[in-house]
Amino acid sequence: MQKWSKEKIEKILDDAPKVSPSLINEIYEALEDGGVDGVNILFTTRGTFNPKFKDRIEVIRFIVIIKQLAGTLLTPEENLVLKQARN
Repeated sequence: MQKWSKEKIEKILDDAPKVSPSLINEIYEALEDGGVDGVNILFTTRGTFNPKFKDRIEVIRFIVIIKQLAGTLLTPEENLVLKQARN
């Protein structure tokens, strides 16, 4: 696993509120248009991070993490997924 410096983590947290809305929109559009496979294709075409999601719940959990880092409110579906993950 890649080791991250404190500076890199702080930069990610600082950038999250700016990056997350457009990223989340792209993920949801890919999910709507192509399902989980569409989201996986999106990630293979962008950068080096390729999570290879298995189902919709995994995609929503990823979005919840992004939104939490950005301090963005969750949708009812995202809140439900988060609640189920805690149980």
